[in-house]
Amino acid sequence: MRSAKIQLFGGVGVVFTCLALWAIGSSLSAQATVASPWLATGNPTVEKISEVDLTQPLPESIIGNRDCQTREVITRPQRFAAPIQPKISHQSCVVDTGYGAVAKNGYLQRAGSSISGELRTGRGDQALMIPVPKSSTGIRLGGGSYGNYFFFYDNLEDHLSSTAIYNGEVYHRLPLEHSEMLKNGNDDLLAPDSSTMSFSINGDWAVVDIPFLAMVRINIKTREILPFMDGSNPFNAVGTAYKTAVSQDGRYAIVSSKSFEVFKLYDLSTCGVVPKIITGKVKCESKDLLPFMRQQIPGFASVASMRLRSNYALDLYANSIENNVTKLNRYSVTAAGQETAGFQYLALGDSFASGEGAYRYKAATDTTENMCHLSQRSYPYLISSVLNYGQYESVACSGAVVEDVVSEDEEYTGQVKDNTGLRERNINQLLTGLLPGYLPQRFFTDRLKPATITLSIGGNNIGFGDIVLRCMDTDTCYDNY
Repeated sequence: MRSAKIQLFGGVGVVFTCLALWAIGSSLSAQATVASPWLATGNPTVEKISEVDLTQPLPESIIGNRDCQTREVITRPQRFAAPIQPKISHQSCVVDTGYGAVAKNGYLQRAGSSISGELRTGRGDQALMIPVPKSSTGIRLGGGSYGNYFFFYDNLEDHLSSTAIYNGEVYHRLPLEHSEMLKNGNDDLLAPDSSTMSFSINGDWAVVDIPFLAMVRINIKTREILPFMDGSNPFNAVGTAYKTAVSQDGRYAIVSSKSFEVFKLYDLSTCGVVPKIITGKVKCESKDLLPFMRQQIPGFASVASMRLRSNYALDLYANSIENNVTKLNRYSVTAAGQETAGFQYLALGDSFASGEGAYRYKAATDTTENMCHLSQRSYPYLISSVLNYGQYESVACSGAVVEDVVSEDEEYTGQVKDNTGLRERNINQLLTGLLPGYLPQRFFTDRLKPATITLSIGGNNIGFGDIVLRCMDTDTCYDNY
């Protein structure tokens, strides 16, 4: 593992970084036309990362086709005053979106609240939503014969209405009007199989199977559709169980299926022109990875989960059977001639890094207990989007001081207001859920071992808030610099 690169940013550093990234971002579009290393004659490289203990329950993020983080979902608050009531909560896999944290079972926790509630339609029945990571666009499912119609809601946060009842439980109501439905060029409604759907980590792109039509890439913002592979036939008795992945910039899509013995990578920058009315796939260049995987992994059977960590680095869990023993291991597959990529970028720090005042805070960081105010508009997320990082995160927290980054005190209680010491916390769950404010931030660097770290810290140690207030007075504040 390469040693991490560390950049120290304060206010001026952030401005400098954004200006520098303008030039980097400008060059990315030119790189899109470069011949793909995936399609070169040389074979990719495979590295075994870790083994999965099959005697323990598998994380939902491995079982499913979409990324999520296991967290506590509180559906009724605890009350010590009359009427006294116990807390009701459960563990679920959660996706952070632009309008809140959406649990796998449909509960939504909005920013500013620690309580999760059901999403309901205008008629009052439960709304089945597909959470799009880091996106303010919501997708509701409804109808359809072999799949579900997609109802898109742009800027959903601005249109949701929430209601609390006497015991503190909440529910959220979707607006009656949606922005758009997924349609073909002749206005026929399309009904994708949502179980095959995956998203890029920035939430800009999706890949999903539309039965009888094509496997398609969808631009979440524009709803533009690119059909690049044959669609499934639900009349076939063999279940497809497609696993999919799409890169941060939408250039690459990967589809695998044990049933149909498919494991292909598509370079979507090479696809032909998409007709106005889609009747099937268009021609795109691809690489068949199945023979290669069978050669590299003895007893290779199927893929459990896969994600493009960068355009040229694929992370996956592979099932294999050797001597009647089933194994599940995590592997890294890298295009020929490219550098192996681990977790690419982690941001640490205080409010400069967390994005205090930028809003669109992750719901779990905008509660009465946790006010880290980690914004999905903060500079770490903007940097990662420009650089097309496939694995990145921020654990910055407003108000952090140096101790909150480097503390080794077992009695450390964090920045949250729950009066719980480090020894009493479920450290593994907090690390898996990537929740800031509870642990010293160095714990996340130890777990993720990122290639690049940015750290913005020190302002709260010197009391910059008091200095700013002093400088708002009518006289000079030179002596307070």
